[in-house]
Amino acid sequence: MEGWIKLHRKIVDNPYYFSEPFTRSQAWIDLIIIANHKDNFFYNRGIKVEVKIGQIGSCLETLSKRWKWSRGKVERFIIELENSNQVVRQKNNVNTLLILINYKIYQQDSKANSKADGQQTVKQTDTNKNEKNVKEEEYADFILLLNKITGRNFKGDEKSKKQFNARKSEGFDLRKFGIAINNCFNDEFHKLNRKFLTPEFITRSDKLQKYFIEPKDEIIIRKDTFEVGETDKLMML
Repeated sequence: MEGWIKLHRKIVDNPYYFSEPFTRSQAWIDLIIIANHKDNFFYNRGIKVEVKIGQIGSCLETLSKRWKWSRGKVERFIIELENSNQVVRQKNNVNTLLILINYKIYQQDSKANSKADGQQTVKQTDTNKNEKNVKEEEYADFILLLNKITGRNFKGDEKSKKQFNARKSEGFDLRKFGIAINNCFNDEFHKLNRKFLTPEFITRSDKLQKYFIEPKDEIIIRKDTFEVGETDKLMML
């Protein structure tokens, strides 16, 4: 579905919002609402914790109370989102941050004028600037995902960024990149030659076509190693 709506965070003040346990869709929307819309920080046990745009510093217990779910149900839901490459957990010695992949796709910051039919228009300059920002964010999410799977610390480069955007225009989203990276990472050759799996390598058209194999029925990507195995079907939100 194309287009987007403006949903103010004050919607949480509506008495209906917390009136009953959340569905999974409500929980996903709530994560988008409570994610930082700009860089900020807080202190945990006297230690400063940086929380950037699109990240969440709330713990599972807080989400459990907010959604009227058990802590186990919250954990299982977050794992589902990790497995479908929609969020990444970033742990440190004082806190765990939840990072929403493609956050800016849901929260575009454009000055728009409402029309009678509910559609919105923006100036072409704002649109071009926003599209550039979204592309930068998507590439950053790709690098984050690649580092999470491989355990490396890639910073990205202009060549792989250009190739990434080209593959995006061909229909490859982060979920497909994640599957291709996992398949490549677990390939027998690459198990012995880890140095070849780089941003530039996996964004090549021929390599992506080679290692992307769409799962027919069931797939899980373990949150610790991102290895592929069989389990219940993933729910894609």
